[in-house]
This record gives sequence, structure tokens and C-alpha cells, in this order.
Amino acid sequence: MNAVLNDKRGRVLLTVVMLLGLLLLAVRSGRAVSRVVTLQDEMSPGTSAEHQAAPEFFGQAETKDEVLATVGGGTPDPFRTGGERPDIITTETVEALEDTLPILGGLFWDDAQPVVKIYVGASVSPWLHAGERFQEWRVSRITQFNATVVGRGRTLVLE
Repeated sequence: MNAVLNDKRGRVLLTVVMLLGLLLLAVRSGRAVSRVVTLQDEMSPGTSAEHQAAPEFFGQAETKDEVLATVGGGTPDPFRTGGERPDIITTETVEALEDTLPILGGLFWDDAQPVVKIYVGASVSPWLHAGERFQEWRVSRITQFNATVVGRGRTLVLE
């Protein structure tokens, strides 16, 4: 290869071969671009039978949507129930939350002093040891997997 590059005729020949290769690539790229443009023109709306049938199909889809709207409660979103969700928490909502039973929010177990966190309605307790109270609920027992609370004349095992 070095002999070809050192010879003047070899460099000229190599340059001509490279230029012919670039010219061939340019011609092929031009053909590919013209094919893509031709395909895009053929697929433009209104030129094929498939695209001409599309407006009829969309009309059927709108009719089906109207039927579904009357059956499904009138909401276009299938994940909404149609009922209004309150945006503002009222005093009635807070009072309803205060009447709920406690829920186990967290349990940290160790052999010496296990602790639990409970939720009562919208309120969250601090970490509680056995025997401690939160609102009207007293933690009576803590195991590795649950906590027992007593209050309102009831004994509940929270898991």
C-alpha cells in the first residue's frame, strides 16, 4: 500500500476510486430520497381508497361515543364515576374521619423497646411504646407483626 501511495499515479488512481465511490453513494441517496417523497405523495389523504373511507369510520366512532355516553353516566372518561369529588374538606368530613378506627402506620421491633405509630382518622401518633396512649386508644401489646390497642370499649389487633 505504501508503494501505491508513494507513486504519483497510484495516488491519482486512489483519489479517482474514492471520488467514484462518493458519487455512487450520492446517486443512491438521491434515489432513496425520491422514493420516500413519491411514497409520501401516494399516501397523502384523499388519494387512496382507505383514506377516502376514513371519514365514514370516524362518523361511526362518534355515534358509538354518544351511545356509550348515555349508558356510562355521561362522562367521557371511563375511570371517573361521574360523581363529584369534594375539593374542600368540610367539618363533617373531619368529624367522620375522627370516628374511624385506628390503623397501624408503622412498627419498629426490637427486643428491648418496640414502638408503633398509629393513624386515627387524619391524626398521626408519635412513636408509642406499650402502655402509652394516643387520643382514646392505648397500646396494650406489641409483637413482631402486630400491635394490640384498646379503646372505646374495644380491643383491636392492628396488622
